[in-house]
Amino acid sequence: MAFCYSFELAEPGHECVDLSKASDWFLVTNTHPSMLVELHMSGCELNQIPVGVANMTRLKVLNLRWNIIWGEISSSIGNLTAIVNLDLSANQIEGKIPNSLGNLCKLTVLDLSRKYFNGSVSEILGSLSRCSSGQMESLKLSTNDFSGPLSDQAVA
Repeated sequence: MAFCYSFELAEPGHECVDLSKASDWFLVTNTHPSMLVELHMSGCELNQIPVGVANMTRLKVLNLRWNIIWGEISSSIGNLTAIVNLDLSANQIEGKIPNSLGNLCKLTVLDLSRKYFNGSVSEILGSLSRCSSGQMESLKLSTNDFSGPLSDQAVA
């Protein structure tokens, strides 16, 4: 089965680049990390979040769903302050969601479903609500091991 890895640069003339034939996609995407605005690597059999993603400060869309990523999410995910859409679903990521997720104030779509996360739902929602923008459109946390009650304060 062939997979398409694509990214988009925030530079005129570089709308979208197909990396399916690239021998070293990381080298290609890391050439201009500050210019990268979209990175789609769904179903690429990645076993970790690509090193250097935290340096992609203009990244608006990160899609790493349906990979085999193990371990925990690094707190450096909080460096992606321009991110609008983050999809890490259907991986083997476990542990607690880092508080630095609260730095992602432009986030409108977050999919962390089908994982092995644990921790308090109130803490997670509290972290996400640190930004006053309140623009979250889609939040998917299903099929995890969260605990605790939902409170009005956590969602406000």
